[in-house]
Amino acid sequence: MLVCPISHASIASNTNLTPSIEGILRSRFTDAQGMQVFELGRLEFDVRSRGHSAIVDLESKRCTCRVFDIDRIPCAHAIAASWLAKIDIYDLCSEYYSTISWCMAYSETVYPVPEEN
Repeated sequence: MLVCPISHASIASNTNLTPSIEGILRSRFTDAQGMQVFELGRLEFDVRSRGHSAIVDLESKRCTCRVFDIDRIPCAHAIAASWLAKIDIYDLCSEYYSTISWCMAYSETVYPVPEEN
């Protein structure tokens, strides 16, 4: 369990990532099942599903669907490719989504924004 200097939900979290990001990954993991993955080169893959094709580069953490690029969380294509590459999907997520970063974000006092007037 994560040791955090404050009383927050991040203390109770026993996952690598924040609960909302874990939920997104679970959904994308389900979507990745049944996708066909073809290795193109070192950590580069062609991932196909239902007539759609996407190119995933796990080294640069990019996918032609752009979801991986923008979210900094593996898209379903990247998750499917990671199975073939034997790469842990948590290693593909931005460190900003980790429970440690979550805890650190709230380690200092967060003051409310004062009223406009």
